[in-house]
Amino acid sequence: MKKVSYWAVICILGCLFACSPKDENVLVDLSGEWNVQLDPNDLGLKEKWFGKELSHTIQLPGTTDEAGLGEPEEYEDPYNALIRPHYYVGKAWYKREIEIPKNWSNKHFALFLERCHWITQVWVNNQYVGSENSLSTAQQYDLTPFLNPGKHTLTICVDNEYPFSLGMFASSVSEHTQSNWNGIIGRIELQVKDPVYMDDMRVYPDIKNKQAKVTCKVYNKTGGAVEGEIELSAELKENGIRAGSQTLSFKVDEGVSTIEGIVYMGDDVQLWDEFSPVLYSLKAELSAGKYKDVEATSFGMRELGVENTTVAINGKRTYMRGNLECCIFPETGYPPMTVDGWMNVLKTMKSYGLNHMRTHSWCPPKAAFEAADILGMYIQAEAPRANVYNDTVRDKFIMDELLRINKAYGNNPSFMFMTSGNELSQQGPDEGINAAMIAKAKEDDNRHLYSTTSGGHGMDHKVSRSKVDEYRVGGRRGFQTPGTAEDHSEYYSNYRFASITHEVGQHAVYPNIQEIPKYTGVLKPVNLEAIKRDLEEKRMLDLASQFTSATAKFSAILYKEEIEVLMRSEGNAGFQLLSLQDYPGQGTAHVGLFDAFWANKGGITKEEFRKFCSPVTPLLRMEKRTYSSNENFVAIAEILNYGPTSIKQAKTVWKIHNEAGEILKQGNFGLNNIPQGERVSLGDINIDLSFVETAAKLIVSVEIEGTEYLNDWNIWCYPEAGAKVWPKNLVIRKTLDTEAIEALENGENVLLLPGKENLSNSLEGNPKTVFWSPTWFWTKPRGGNTTMGIMCDPKHPVFENFPTEYHSNWQWWSLQEMSSSIILDTLRINVNPIIRVIDHYGRNHKLATLFECKVGGGKLMVCSIDIETKLAERPEAGQLRNSIIEYMISDKFNPTQQLDLMELKPLFK
Repeated sequence: MKKVSYWAVICILGCLFACSPKDENVLVDLSGEWNVQLDPNDLGLKEKWFGKELSHTIQLPGTTDEAGLGEPEEYEDPYNALIRPHYYVGKAWYKREIEIPKNWSNKHFALFLERCHWITQVWVNNQYVGSENSLSTAQQYDLTPFLNPGKHTLTICVDNEYPFSLGMFASSVSEHTQSNWNGIIGRIELQVKDPVYMDDMRVYPDIKNKQAKVTCKVYNKTGGAVEGEIELSAELKENGIRAGSQTLSFKVDEGVSTIEGIVYMGDDVQLWDEFSPVLYSLKAELSAGKYKDVEATSFGMRELGVENTTVAINGKRTYMRGNLECCIFPETGYPPMTVDGWMNVLKTMKSYGLNHMRTHSWCPPKAAFEAADILGMYIQAEAPRANVYNDTVRDKFIMDELLRINKAYGNNPSFMFMTSGNELSQQGPDEGINAAMIAKAKEDDNRHLYSTTSGGHGMDHKVSRSKVDEYRVGGRRGFQTPGTAEDHSEYYSNYRFASITHEVGQHAVYPNIQEIPKYTGVLKPVNLEAIKRDLEEKRMLDLASQFTSATAKFSAILYKEEIEVLMRSEGNAGFQLLSLQDYPGQGTAHVGLFDAFWANKGGITKEEFRKFCSPVTPLLRMEKRTYSSNENFVAIAEILNYGPTSIKQAKTVWKIHNEAGEILKQGNFGLNNIPQGERVSLGDINIDLSFVETAAKLIVSVEIEGTEYLNDWNIWCYPEAGAKVWPKNLVIRKTLDTEAIEALENGENVLLLPGKENLSNSLEGNPKTVFWSPTWFWTKPRGGNTTMGIMCDPKHPVFENFPTEYHSNWQWWSLQEMSSSIILDTLRINVNPIIRVIDHYGRNHKLATLFECKVGGGKLMVCSIDIETKLAERPEAGQLRNSIIEYMISDKFNPTQQLDLMELKPLFK
């Protein structure tokens, strides 16, 4: 179908007049300048604004926010979400003129409005056409009864006030993500066809028989019966090589009829999946006497199923590695509407080893599916609601949306999964209503896999939904220890569903205030600005970028284990991360390794991420991360193979090397056959660690030699000598008591080891980081003991015999767990701790677990980490203790900061 702009139509009007009615169909592009007027008092209908001049102009596609129409958004809590400088909720009226050429007197006219927010009403001249309300697909109007040759005024009223609630956090409309904008952001077209035309063409691949069933609806608006033919032809989209064709005859009385046919794809038919995203084009050419029509679509030869508890694509078991997309696009406030716009997002996901995207409580536009088709990415679309119970009016809207989504995007092979929303109620009558919706959508289109809800009560795998759901989004997640022996096999293997784990990760990263200048569009980061002001007031602004860097590194470490614990779990079908990129709302949930603009925070590279997030992933089971040199390192190695084929005679090897890359130990598991769709045990690693003479961080790797498939894990080994006794030339006390004070006044070295009971103001130690957001859930109002890991200078001499990075890693787990973070806010000077605990950004306390200073003529070290108990089980604690002692009895112990005794006393009991 030819596409021309409206003004082009006017300019070449004479040429169009010369065209015969049976020439090619036309799409008239109505994008460009429109007149607009906001209607905050809802007077437009009463005052018949469809017949008056409007006050402003606007570029469509676009929004009132982009046009600068609206008032600054009012807010109470700056941490809650981004805000709109041009906030408007209500009706906005859009108007322009169109002209219909004389030879279009016997045409079918359809107005196509892609991505309206939300309810539209349309008038042609002063005649009311109707109203539409889809959020997920284009809104379309039949203008045929209203248009004849000549000039016409087209008026569209868009109302973004909620007619009913879809849930506060539904990504389709939420101010926490894309915002509740008003406008039209996609294609705006007048589609011109003959009165006999096709619509809703669907392609159903049949891989076994190497054919595709094609159905389409033929509309006849001539007033009498018509006969004709539809020529179907399929070809490879990349090179145009013909695959197959079929001619269908039809006869349609007045109205609509469904036509069906088969196209044989040939013996060498190529399939579509993440490894080989081969696309075909199908063209349908209708001829019914003088009436012509052409429809075209892309499709892939792809079939879905479930094998045991795993998703099967074209008969191959596939492990789903996904990421949530909550419609977070802060520059525009709405999603990209072009293929190129989506390529960047999806390419980034795929480069990090992911193979699918879940759009949380919304459905992406056609461009997203088309980009995913090209790249070989899978999409889980959802009806636009979240965290709500059932409601009669809303339920009808959701049911209609599910069917509209099927129609609009069903041919895209990337459209793999669909649910009716996020974390929906599954109690009482709601359960049956939601299940019935999915059953009806499934009956309408069986090319996707369906589930009633993503997460919520569905995480418990309720049996009463079993006849409807084809897979589940929910299940168990997380880990409790720093080892890699945990899994959730007992949970997942007890169910017959393919269970994709819901919203995995949510490990917060300290917000990057250097991101503030990026917000040049319709949303402003008042949350980041509030954090910046707080840091300035507390004299920590210079540390902000270090906080972001350290917590990004730590978050990446936690994401690795979150993913691997699921890969080790028998019966688990995959995961969906929340998320690779930040979520700007819900109290500033900066849980991403990328910011909201898809810029990497520096926590991990794509190469490192793919080590544990790939179709083929080596795994390692070990009980712990820290060892003494008198122990053996014992582990079990495995390989997860969800690549395109089985791997035959794979040479699998393991290595242990130091930070300099020097291989210290190595071995192999022989030659292994690794079937496609299986996790295979390779064998044991059992190494005497007595070769370790000094404290060291070691890297254990497992790989398939000669391939890119390599994964590695950090462990720490410490000499077996054990914890040192306290030297006599150190004064060891629990608090700043009389003996400690006298020792300092006498110029001695003092080590304080306070527990929680000895501290006036402290937080309990936390080995992890903040979950989701520190100002949300149970930590509201800002409080709790949630912190975000440690930060230190690895070159400080106290760490000379205690290997560490500048951020938290697994050797800090028990040290942080058995510690108290001392709040230093009351100190007059900014103490620079040796071990700083990064507080969450809703509070920004100055925290430390190890700091030094001069007091009077003496030197003081304060350590609120437990380095006295369970040392046999905690070699890292004994080694830190030894390292502190060696530092304090050396000439290097010379603190540069001086503190007054009267300032220090209030810190202790």
